[in-house]
Amino acid sequence: MRAKGIFPTTPSKPSLLAFARPLGLLAVSLALAACGSGGAAGGSSSSSGTGSSTTPSTTAPTGFAATSAQQEPLGCKPKQVVSEGGYSTCNIEWLGRLAIPGTTIGAKLIENTFYLSNFGNGFFAFDVSTPENPKQLSNLRVDLGRVLDGTTVSLVENEDTATNGKIAILSRRPMMDAVVIDNSNPRAMKILATVPGAIAHTYTCLDDCRYAYGSDTGTIVDLRDPTKPVLLRNKWWDVTGGVSAHDLTEVAPGFVAVSADPASFLDTRDPANPKLIFSLPKAPPPLLPVNVISSQQPGPIGHNILWPRQGTDKFMMGLSEGAYVGRCEVFPLDGRTLYLYDTTDWQNTGSMKLRSSYTLVSGNIADTTNGGGIEGIDSNGNPSTLELGVQGCSVHWFEPHPNFSNGGLLAMASFSHGVRMLKVTEQGQFKQMGYFIPHGIASTVAVYWITDRIFYALDFINGQIDVLQYNGPL
Repeated sequence: MRAKGIFPTTPSKPSLLAFARPLGLLAVSLALAACGSGGAAGGSSSSSGTGSSTTPSTTAPTGFAATSAQQEPLGCKPKQVVSEGGYSTCNIEWLGRLAIPGTTIGAKLIENTFYLSNFGNGFFAFDVSTPENPKQLSNLRVDLGRVLDGTTVSLVENEDTATNGKIAILSRRPMMDAVVIDNSNPRAMKILATVPGAIAHTYTCLDDCRYAYGSDTGTIVDLRDPTKPVLLRNKWWDVTGGVSAHDLTEVAPGFVAVSADPASFLDTRDPANPKLIFSLPKAPPPLLPVNVISSQQPGPIGHNILWPRQGTDKFMMGLSEGAYVGRCEVFPLDGRTLYLYDTTDWQNTGSMKLRSSYTLVSGNIADTTNGGGIEGIDSNGNPSTLELGVQGCSVHWFEPHPNFSNGGLLAMASFSHGVRMLKVTEQGQFKQMGYFIPHGIASTVAVYWITDRIFYALDFINGQIDVLQYNGPL
């Protein structure tokens, strides 16, 4: 029988046809639908519309825009379950919680080892061979500085943990350097070297961590000898016009997606000398009401981009992060919306099409289980209070299911909205399949599939990993 409760802890390269085509033919124009008003989507069941390019946010074509108010039939009862861990649909089971001192921010699964970055307590390794009951293997006390009161997640480093299970690299902005870690033995991790000046919001390993790119600083670190890392003089962003990024993703060996505005794609077969393949069009600046903030990153997909199956999948997805505290409808769509693009024949047509979107909305106060109080969660899993969670109404890191193939499941972290379990249909439409929201002040920042059923949700402020099981259709 599986025990539920609180778990104790101690302090072959793909063939990319694009590379064979002349770069001049790869000027990609993103076929966007007409822009709609950010306010129009706040409490409605869809967010489609028409308007000029100066309206607050981009929306998806009519009929392809979904919101968190649209819950698919579950096939189980009751619709909402209240457990020791929080609120969830009946198809998501809370198995337990791993309490970790400090601030959990990012992680990476390598086989049966789960590596986690934590401000205040450094770098952790967990044995997840029994995924419903993770066991801490070690904790390397790397000084990463501390998170100041009121700091938003968008200002905290190492959200996207850069490791291949042999070495890892973490930025340390307070020390103005990066630290290279030997984690080949997760029970006895150690610091190999520091790299002065190599700070970055996130690092991304390239070519099995032989190199690493820093996001917002453009840094390139040569890690071929991890005991003697070298900070190169040139920067990856030299080929994108110096455009800073929140994150980069190695879609496939030699192929990197840059989450920025404009989003770009790089040929990194020679990581020390990347080449620009193409960039998507830059988004128009939003027109916002007075005292209403925009997303933390410019553009619709400035936070992170994922293109499943090493860039061979039909669909690519991305988002920008909001730092929105208050009712969702007050804020623009970018920052609370996950976008999906159809990449069909992009090598030949030089275009991608915005196919659909999924937008967070606030809860229906009249439909809350607790009358709209601090834990007022409506029947679709939407918080109804004016201020709930750390960054309120914001999408964040997401991860496709291991079996995602031209559609399928994905789990997305969304701060006060907890975890959103979504399905992408073969037509590229989003459907909400379930949710989980922890008790108290929710600050879910990332999700990771450990098996095809069990996934972990990281909580930024509460320093915890919620262990969850999805029991719905795969």
